[in-house]
Amino acid sequence: MKTEQKLNILKDIVAIDTQDKDEKKVADYLAQLFKKYGIDARNIEVSPGRDNLIASFGEGEKVLGLTGHMDVVSIGEKNSWTHDPFDLYEKNGNLFGRGTSDMKSGLAALAIAMIELKESGEKFNGQIKFLATVDEEKNESGAEKFVELGEVEDLDALIVAEPSGVNKKEIENNIGSLPLPDEKIQKLLNDNKTQEQHFLIYAHNGSYDYKVTSTGKTAHSSMPHLGINAINN
Repeated sequence: MKTEQKLNILKDIVAIDTQDKDEKKVADYLAQLFKKYGIDARNIEVSPGRDNLIASFGEGEKVLGLTGHMDVVSIGEKNSWTHDPFDLYEKNGNLFGRGTSDMKSGLAALAIAMIELKESGEKFNGQIKFLATVDEEKNESGAEKFVELGEVEDLDALIVAEPSGVNKKEIENNIGSLPLPDEKIQKLLNDNKTQEQHFLIYAHNGSYDYKVTSTGKTAHSSMPHLGINAINN
């Protein structure tokens, strides 16, 4: 796939306003793109106008997942932007537009990589499974739907294309306190001619939410001995 085609894919999906809505339009666009290259794809509705997308190809027991979300954070006041946030544009070698970093560029990169792997004809032992989700920025209902339907149970590994760039100045200011030898960090920075250093991150903090119910008994503050403190109970 030529560079211009790749940029047009990103431009097209950035143009779709998915501020907490309408991810189905991105899912439909990517589904048509995949089908053009002979890759099976299907939508899964999470809520009206908000569809997850699954695409896959390959054979074998091993399954490598590729995932990203289709929603973007709010643009705030549109009048405060110096350029239309849904019109991808280039300036000084950088691309601008809502979602170019978080994370429509990553989503497009995963889709393009999958297509190019399919087009290469390379034989590999296993399957590639593309999983695009809705509502990551707020409630993660898209990821929850995939789990609910068992669509991630067959994954052996998962690549998440979230941005991982760090300003090089921040790294330079913290040399000596990073979990890598100083000389290795300095070589990374010297070899990198851009303003950001990117990393492959193989682990991340998670969260576990739980609900506890404890029963008490109300009483007037003048007679607390007649009540039951639900916290202490």
